[in-house]
Amino acid sequence: MNRPNACDDSMARIRICLAGDIREIVGQKDLEIDIINSTVFGLIELLIKRYGEPFRAVFDESSGEFRVIVVKNDREIDLLQGLATALEDGDRVMFLPPIAGG
Repeated sequence: MNRPNACDDSMARIRICLAGDIREIVGQKDLEIDIINSTVFGLIELLIKRYGEPFRAVFDESSGEFRVIVVKNDREIDLLQGLATALEDGDRVMFLPPIAGG
């Protein structure tokens, strides 16, 4: 993944809600993490370091598309600033399975 610019180096406590495959990889449905590089990208990097290749596998780096939906405070990050979306103390980030429809 290409690293977007970090917004600052302040500490933020982020609540993470997990569903689907990611919940199984991590082994719990909720986490709280202190993060310095306070962007969605920085959070994902931290989680990849913590949970390894199974966590990385939920991202398809070749196409740049996620196999999960990432939501910050009830808004998809695609509607915000994507991976460069800033995270602040108290934010809630959800990793959800994609919803197929027809």
